[in-house]
Amino acid sequence: MRKTLLADVLRSFSKEEMKRFIQFADSPYFNTSEATAKLLKEIGRFHPLIDGRGVSKEILFEKVYGAKKYSDALMRKLISNLLHLSEKFLTVENQQLAECSLLAGLRTKKLYTQFSKKIESLTTESDISIINEDVFLFSSLIESERSIYLYEIDRAREYDIAVLNSFKYDTLYYFYQLARTYIRASHNLIYNPSGKESLILGIVSSIDFEKLNQSIKTADPVRKEVLLHLFDLIKMELTKDGSLFPGIKNFSFKYSEMHPGTTTYIGYIYMFEFISYQLKNGNRQYIFERHEIYRQLEKYSYSTNPGQMSLILFNNIFFSGIVTRDPVFSEYVLGKYILGIEAKGNPELNKFYRAWLLFQNGKFADSLKLITTFSTSGFMLDDHVITPSVKRLVLMLNFELGYFDEALYSLDSVLHFMRNSKKLSETQKESMILFTKVFRQLLLLKINNRKFSFRSARGSIGNEVSAGNNWLIEKLDGLEKSDD
Repeated sequence: MRKTLLADVLRSFSKEEMKRFIQFADSPYFNTSEATAKLLKEIGRFHPLIDGRGVSKEILFEKVYGAKKYSDALMRKLISNLLHLSEKFLTVENQQLAECSLLAGLRTKKLYTQFSKKIESLTTESDISIINEDVFLFSSLIESERSIYLYEIDRAREYDIAVLNSFKYDTLYYFYQLARTYIRASHNLIYNPSGKESLILGIVSSIDFEKLNQSIKTADPVRKEVLLHLFDLIKMELTKDGSLFPGIKNFSFKYSEMHPGTTTYIGYIYMFEFISYQLKNGNRQYIFERHEIYRQLEKYSYSTNPGQMSLILFNNIFFSGIVTRDPVFSEYVLGKYILGIEAKGNPELNKFYRAWLLFQNGKFADSLKLITTFSTSGFMLDDHVITPSVKRLVLMLNFELGYFDEALYSLDSVLHFMRNSKKLSETQKESMILFTKVFRQLLLLKINNRKFSFRSARGSIGNEVSAGNNWLIEKLDGLEKSDD
């Protein structure tokens, strides 16, 4: 059973899911092969440890067929049956629109009494305060089924209203998808200036949002406030209009508080993109806006479900605390999420982040001792997410500890790494080049008391906000004062 698609599927099932799958395979409606059902029961005895020696194909075959001579072709057939059954099972277990299918079935059979009761219960129970495509699509399909039903029983006026209601949800669905797609197309354009996303960008650029806003405000759409909010998201990204930011922030915060534990709401993505734009243009006060948003996002979207935290998001949240001098928050984030991040195949990450906290607290020798034992070997994710920060930290620690020769040697090593790395993006390389350039100037001043323009050095750092750049600015300011 090792290294098979079926083994991968079965290992992903919980104990309760495996129990339901065995019952599913026992149903003659879904499976008419008794041998296939028996094989699954035998595998189920070992679940989730289904790749041990006792689960070989030969042993399982004997459990199913007794003394019958082993046939690899027959065994492969049974395994193929189980794989197809598992796909059917997952389909049944994850029917997000099953209720709409039930409505269609009741209507087709002209069971109108049951249809009416069911559609009213669905309309009452559905939580339309949630903002996602499934809710909008579900609501649209319900109204569509209602309209067909009303047409069949010849209630024309009510039919027209149901058709219009279905369209209102379609409008929400369309603009949600437009907002969800546009932010990614706009972001990718930075790295893909060829304009291959021209369709979505062309659609957005051709919409007169001001005129559309006025039309919506005077009309009676479903969820008017949500529709206007989606327009504001797209407009802020399109025009970089900062006056829209407070309203978007307020709406997004309230939404995440109303629906804790859900995935990252789209408004956060738009805010992060806007903040990145502001920071690139030198508006450093947005560092604290970003940190506030990270704190809100962590509290309401991930704190109750730590396993959903990705390494990249965790890294950003952790360093947001470092950059804004909120190490208590960084310490909290590290303690809460690091075991889950490491369990995904990123061993020893705790050393890396712990070394940064030690550095932040002025324990430079302890930090250097810890970071020198850190290795990215065995990482499931590309190590380019972490490696540049490791190299920056080693340079900074050597400087703080007065190991200037080691710092110069490390600097040459970093430059060699950058020139030869095929994993680093051009943006990452540019960032590292700027850092090493100013770092070299700091070293020359310390070692040789060489003079240089502090204004020029600070200008070389640019507007990128990072823990390393913040440290450079702090060192430059300190040296300038001592020079005066």
